[in-house]
Amino acid sequence: LGSRIEPADHAAIERITGTPCDLLVGADGAWSSVRKLIKGGPYISFSGNIAWRFTVPAAVAPAFLDPTNVTAFLGPNSHLVAYPLREIDGFNIVAIAAGMNPGETWGIEGSAGQRALLLRQFAGWNIEISTLLASLEKANFWPLYEASDGHWQNGRDTVLIGDAAHAMMPFSAQGAAMAIEDAYELAGEVSGALPLHQALSRFETKRKARAARVRHRGAFNKFAYHARGPIRLGRDIVLSLRSPQSLAADLDWLYGYHAKG
Repeated sequence: LGSRIEPADHAAIERITGTPCDLLVGADGAWSSVRKLIKGGPYISFSGNIAWRFTVPAAVAPAFLDPTNVTAFLGPNSHLVAYPLREIDGFNIVAIAAGMNPGETWGIEGSAGQRALLLRQFAGWNIEISTLLASLEKANFWPLYEASDGHWQNGRDTVLIGDAAHAMMPFSAQGAAMAIEDAYELAGEVSGALPLHQALSRFETKRKARAARVRHRGAFNKFAYHARGPIRLGRDIVLSLRSPQSLAADLDWLYGYHAKG
């Protein structure tokens, strides 16, 4: 634990631990080093979108932030999600809009130029939201990357999970859950009676189907959230006619998923 492994391969782990490893799991994110060990693995590309993340104390939070619910505000080519955080007695807010590719980085504080772009993206929004974004003292700048299709395992002793395998847009609020599911189901497969190479193949087949469905839902949400013109009007009508319970039930397959270990 707490050791940097470079290069990220079996030999490096054996040098550090003194013990050969049967399986190398690449849970090292979008810019995975382990992925380089897998021929035909996914490649990463910038999505064209930036997620701005910041918190607002409840004492100074605008009245339009709901202290009891997750709220999504939708607009042309951008959206903003706010939800209460009891731990800080305030709100966490994520604003997503188009942005520039800063390269291999995440969670950095946005520069003046980047923040100016954010304000331009939300300039036509409700004045209270525009004012909130303009008043930020600090906001983290998270470029969003996506993984292409490709092999997640080498057929022997190396496998990818999480963003290393299937980085995708966070438009389904799936967050880290996909990586947690991966880990749980991988553990179940490799601890069974099958030879390791067969267990890895079963894991990849099963999880690729799940990831593809979640990715498809995220793409649909992006289309709906960022709609403009007649499509936006149609979206608003549909949302106004459906109950919250009905909308939530559509996502039981996502949030009610039972991983099998």
